[in-house]
Amino acid sequence: MFSPAQSTMVRQMMVLIAGQWILLLAVVYGVHSYFPHRVHLLFQNVWLDILVYILVTIACIMTIFSYTQNSLVRLATFLLLGIMLALVISAQFNRMMYEAKDPVQLEESFRVANGVTLVYFLIVLGSTPLLLRYVNGLVVLSSQVFVGFLICFFISFFIPYGSQVFLWLLYTFLSIFVVFLVTDTVIIVQQCNSHVKHSCDPIRGATVLYVDLVNIVQKLFMILAYHNRR
Repeated sequence: MFSPAQSTMVRQMMVLIAGQWILLLAVVYGVHSYFPHRVHLLFQNVWLDILVYILVTIACIMTIFSYTQNSLVRLATFLLLGIMLALVISAQFNRMMYEAKDPVQLEESFRVANGVTLVYFLIVLGSTPLLLRYVNGLVVLSSQVFVGFLICFFISFFIPYGSQVFLWLLYTFLSIFVVFLVTDTVIIVQQCNSHVKHSCDPIRGATVLYVDLVNIVQKLFMILAYHNRR
């Protein structure tokens, strides 16, 4: 079972993640409804894609490693991260909708990806008290998976988009973030100690988990879209 401090942190993280998820869906569907073609054309520029990913990385690092006592500043950084991630997913969604032969089926794939990810996240949270006893092994697993992620990330620059190899790379990335979500959740909860300053920080924990969740949604959506296209 969770300690009182851990229970409080988990509840706060869930509220923060739920808020970001609502923001993500609002941006994706809002942008697609009002100006999809403008976003599609805007994000055709590869350098803009790279710039957005750099900004997302910076915002993520700032949120995770910031120990300022001003909670409003930290929440603002967390919200900025959520907005940028929402724009990344929105751009990808609109780009794929623009190129899709069956937009209705593609939109259904996006809903399925979100639903499956949410259910998986709830299962992970429910299993965390049982997994806490294996935290040392999960830390080792997390470091090994991270090495695999770096290798796949490097390889992805040389794989043609839409190829069969690219599909298997998506499956690999999905598996990596599925594992990351488990290991990160357990490690974050295990490190929470009411007697240690900053150890029960819900904003930092929500940031790590939300990045994992967004990557799972993104990769699952791309896999479903790939199969529906065939």
